[in-house]
Amino acid sequence: MRRPMVLTTDVEKTLLPKLEFFRSKVCSKPSTLTVSPIKFKSVVQEAKEMGFDPCKGMFMVAIYALGSMAKPTLKRKFEAFKKFTWSDEEISEAFRRYPSFIRLSVDNLMVTMDFLVNKMGCSPSFIAKRPRLLLMSMEKKIVPRFLFAWDLLSKGVIKNINLHALLETSEHLFIEKFVNCYKPEEASRMLKLYHEKLDLSKNLRMDGYKLQHL
Repeated sequence: MRRPMVLTTDVEKTLLPKLEFFRSKVCSKPSTLTVSPIKFKSVVQEAKEMGFDPCKGMFMVAIYALGSMAKPTLKRKFEAFKKFTWSDEEISEAFRRYPSFIRLSVDNLMVTMDFLVNKMGCSPSFIAKRPRLLLMSMEKKIVPRFLFAWDLLSKGVIKNINLHALLETSEHLFIEKFVNCYKPEEASRMLKLYHEKLDLSKNLRMDGYKLQHL
């Protein structure tokens, strides 16, 4: 036996919690059980090589993402980010932080990336550290918030756009910070303006051409 210490391990306190951990993670991603044993072994090894800790929840998320697509598809998605000057390390960092973003189509990833970089002025490295941004709804969050903030900026209501406050806050906190911070009458106008931007963005959908000409 290569690991004789297993025989002396407290099963209830040590082994069972770990087994329960992996059971819960697999159950949350049941499709990971449908891949072939060979592929499963391969993606497990790949996840380890990319720096994921098997004892942490993100490990199963990485396996799920890696196992959901063929390697050429994954490579094509990674290569697409190099068009926005992401280095190999930034691509790896983004994937380690939040593997699920890579499951989006190349078109959706590039439309969102293009808007964040070329319209909103986000640096590629800023996004690499916040890959969740790529999973945000363009029509419900990114575009309307940008149009709203840009309108306020152009009118001199605000002096700059805080990208963190703009993109990384809940809807409630966003309203509190950008709308309810004004006196009641002005806040009412701000809320109306924001709703106008929401309605406008719904018509844009993920149309790259329309987004480029905002």
